[in-house]
Amino acid sequence: MSSYILGWEAFSVTVDTAAILKQLTYDVNSPVHFATGWFMWFFAACMVGYALLHKTRHLKLFYVTAFSLYFYYKSSGAYVGLLLAVTVFDYTFAWLVHDARARWAKRILLVFPLAANLGLLAAFKYPQMLADTWTFFSQGQSYKLDIFLPAGLSFFTFASMSYLIDVYRGELKPTNKITDYAFFVSFFPMLVAGPIVRASHFLPQLTRPLVISRVMLGTGITLILSGLFTKLVLADYLA
Repeated sequence: MSSYILGWEAFSVTVDTAAILKQLTYDVNSPVHFATGWFMWFFAACMVGYALLHKTRHLKLFYVTAFSLYFYYKSSGAYVGLLLAVTVFDYTFAWLVHDARARWAKRILLVFPLAANLGLLAAFKYPQMLADTWTFFSQGQSYKLDIFLPAGLSFFTFASMSYLIDVYRGELKPTNKITDYAFFVSFFPMLVAGPIVRASHFLPQLTRPLVISRVMLGTGITLILSGLFTKLVLADYLA
């Protein structure tokens, strides 16, 4: 364990670097979720920074996106790279779909990323189900596959597919900045637990003036506290 002591005549502080690094890095045995003490501090820090940057559109979007990606890293480790790959892949194909002239070309360019996203879901979610089904019908030996299921995989892939479909239908023009799209796909309040929000409903809000009233703030705090009470007191107690 590495530690440093910063001392003066009447004051000293011990910095435990190992403990700090443990809090900052992904722990496979203790992934982060919403109902943890770590997330409460994380959310508070995020809100403080957002309050300072909320008037600067680009900085606040970059700031929240960075927090979202870090939160996902604490939830699923290196699989944050999968989230980034889906973001870049679908953002690129959305522009290809939008720029294609012929209807048949748009359809082909849409089918390819949709198939890739659904294939990604199938690769992570269904091998164990198929193995269990085979065991049930064959009455053979049970197989437990060592496949890690990244948190929120269904939510961010379906959200990304909704963006592609909205662009294909002409209901949404592709965003000019991939940072805006990354903000939408990785937005941490709905990244690992949903709900799945249509891109045509979410993305236009990024360019609107931010208006927060006392009623909205009070409602938001009430919903957060009631949700925590339901999860930590009622649900965990019943479980």
